[in-house]
Amino acid sequence: MKSKQVSEIMFSLQKSHDNVSWEQVQKKFTELTDKFSEHFPHLNPPKIIFEQTGISFHVKLHIFDTLIESAKSRRSKCVALLTMIDFGLQIIEANIEELSKEPDMPIVQESVITTIKKKKKKRTRRSGDVLDNDELAELGIGTHLHKSTNYDNNMISDAQETSVPGLKYTNENYNNEEKKIDYATEVKNFCKENKYCYPEYMFEKTNGLFICSAEFENEVFTSKYAYSKEDSKDEVCKMILEYINEHCKKKDQESVKENNKVNIESKKIYEESSEEGIAIVPNLKEDVELKNKLQLQKIKNMFFNKTTESNNSNQ
Repeated sequence: MKSKQVSEIMFSLQKSHDNVSWEQVQKKFTELTDKFSEHFPHLNPPKIIFEQTGISFHVKLHIFDTLIESAKSRRSKCVALLTMIDFGLQIIEANIEELSKEPDMPIVQESVITTIKKKKKKRTRRSGDVLDNDELAELGIGTHLHKSTNYDNNMISDAQETSVPGLKYTNENYNNEEKKIDYATEVKNFCKENKYCYPEYMFEKTNGLFICSAEFENEVFTSKYAYSKEDSKDEVCKMILEYINEHCKKKDQESVKENNKVNIESKKIYEESSEEGIAIVPNLKEDVELKNKLQLQKIKNMFFNKTTESNNSNQ
């Protein structure tokens, strides 16, 4: 709205309102907000800013993203408010009148299209009158959306069939369809079967995100921040399972090989002891002592055999 019109409205409201009640102010303000919301629902509603200095009242109105201040203070609160509310109603009326004078954009666009069609010859197709590329360019509409495709050039009859190529089976699709591994169950089963202590999971929540940590075989594993407890625990279990595959299972395999080696050695010692006529039950934990006893027994047997042979020769 022009500044000249605003000044005229302000001048017309310089007359004081006598005998104004608070109910009248409330009724007028409701009328102001309802009228504004009806015609300008997309804008912020009007606001009244009320100030009191001594015995004088000063009112400001915030409307149409503009702060309007009354140049004159009033000694009556209701008079000051009602004067500014009436001013706001007249501003709304002036804006509605200006908008009614402006033509709608679709009408303007329609008249432009009509003018272009008069300049050029119409081309009739099945879909009716269609603008060509030059006409669309004159309207500022890109022609890339109207380029013909292979299916447009080759009209397909009802008897023909066309096949649309399917989506390529990429690695991303494959990964999405891959069955998710339950790392927590894998860790639990390993600890149960191999007599390991179960890891104890601890969670911490910060700013709506979860972080999980756990200790396993004197090693601490910590996840990154995740949106759920399950995702953070799943990441820790995955790290623990990788540690198990790299260290624990390898260690267990070496232990099995060592036990097999000890068993083979013990079996050999047992067989040797049986040949010497010594009844010894093999003890896997005392293999070294068993070896020493067998060697000592061999020496005794050799000495006894030599002594027997010398005595026989002397006789």
